[in-house]
Amino acid sequence: MTGNGNEAKPAMSEDDQLKAAWSQLTLVLSFFSRIDTKLSVVLGLNLGMFAVLTSRITKVEDLHLLLVLLLVACLLLLTLSLFHLYKGAFPDLKGGTNSLVYFGNIAKLSEPAFVGAYRALSTTALVEDIHEQTWRNSKILVGKFYALQKSYQWTLAAVVPWLISLALVSTK
Repeated sequence: MTGNGNEAKPAMSEDDQLKAAWSQLTLVLSFFSRIDTKLSVVLGLNLGMFAVLTSRITKVEDLHLLLVLLLVACLLLLTLSLFHLYKGAFPDLKGGTNSLVYFGNIAKLSEPAFVGAYRALSTTALVEDIHEQTWRNSKILVGKFYALQKSYQWTLAAVVPWLISLALVSTK
C-alpha cells in the first residue's frame, strides 16, 4: 500500500453487487416522478395561459391584425411547448430485450414463463440486467429532461406575446 488512494480494493460480493445495482436503479427511477411533476406544472401553466387569453376575447370584431399576429405567435409557441410536454410524458421505451427487469418484456411473457425464467436467473445475470435497466432508464430520463427544458423555453417565449395580447384585449 502506497497510501495514495490507488490501492486495489477487493471486489464486491455477489450480494453486495446486487444491492448496489438495485440501489443505483432505484436512484435513477426516483428522478422520474420529479420530472413528471414539473411536466404537469408546465402543462397547467400552458393551459392556464391559453384559457385566460381565450376568455378575454369576447368579440371577433375586437380582433385586429396586430392582435391576431400576437395570438398566432402565442398559440404556436404554446403548441411547441405542448409537443415537448407530450414527448416528455410519453418517452421512447424501446430497449430491454430479454430483460427480466423491464416491464415491457415481462408483460410479453406468460406468468409461468416469467416465474420460471426469474427462478433460473443467476445473481450475476440479474446484476447485469439491472445495470442494463439503469443505463436504459438513464437514457429515457435524459430525454425527459430535454423535453422539459424545451417545453420551459417555449412557454417562456410565449409569455411575451401572451402579455401583449392581454394588454391589447384589456384596453378594449
